[in-house]
Amino acid sequence: MVIREIKRKLFNQLQEAFGFIGVGIKEREEIIQLYVQYGYKEFFRSKIDIFVQGIQCNIKESNVPYAGMGCCEEDSDCSNLGIQGGARIKGENGGEGTLGAIVKSKSTGEKYLLSVSHVLGGMNGSIKDYTRHVNGLYTNDIAYLENKSHFVKLSQIQHPINHEGAIAHILDQDSYSEEICGIGPVTHQNIKVLDEEMVLCKCGSATGLTIGAVEDTYADIILTYPNNKTIKFYNQIIVEPAKHSKKTCFSDFGDSGSLVTTTINDANYPIGVVLGGTGSDDVDSFSIVSPIAEILKDLDVEFV
Repeated sequence: MVIREIKRKLFNQLQEAFGFIGVGIKEREEIIQLYVQYGYKEFFRSKIDIFVQGIQCNIKESNVPYAGMGCCEEDSDCSNLGIQGGARIKGENGGEGTLGAIVKSKSTGEKYLLSVSHVLGGMNGSIKDYTRHVNGLYTNDIAYLENKSHFVKLSQIQHPINHEGAIAHILDQDSYSEEICGIGPVTHQNIKVLDEEMVLCKCGSATGLTIGAVEDTYADIILTYPNNKTIKFYNQIIVEPAKHSKKTCFSDFGDSGSLVTTTINDANYPIGVVLGGTGSDDVDSFSIVSPIAEILKDLDVEFV
């Protein structure tokens, strides 16, 4: 589509500019949305026209989006779960985050926990065990990284990528729940076309169950990591808190890896995995979600 080509061209043109965050698309309205840091709106407005090749271009200011790896709330709805989606997990040398869901290998049927690489593997992708959080303590090794093809070694990334999904092999193959905390089981089917009217849900170990709405699709975004390394991501979903939500953000630090779903006719459909966001202290907070279809395909897994 022409609008996606223009979006990518703008991203490539502006990606090195200070204060630039990314470019997304509001497809239903055929609007391109530029994301910039607070205080840079007028600077970027002077660089681009309101209309780019006849397509309206809005500019939105926000905090710098981060891939956060810790500081989960002790009283989170889902901080003390067993091995199921929404549980709080921690890697030996990685970060704290959220177990998104339980998946299984399409070839062997072995069960894995699904999250993201900056939680499971840290920046360098070291092989380690993962523990869950129970009653204020991390206890019991529950999974391990068995294969380096199961995560992205982020310290070596030089070019834009589409996701950093990761899986870790569950030690006890009979001890897990198929349900996502506060949401329930998910279907094996993916939503091929996102509707901006969809209500999205996620359960993360930091903010618990939250409700969101699709702000942009096919967004090309620059994400900052704890060591100040930046990585460019293509075709992400931008999610904002739903208008009727009581929480100020859809996700926060510690929610990375959470599975995002939408409910249609009482069935929960997987949409994507939380990658990062601007956090709860941003008045215009948004979260970055990597689409689930490509993650499952690349890791050769499916939901149990």
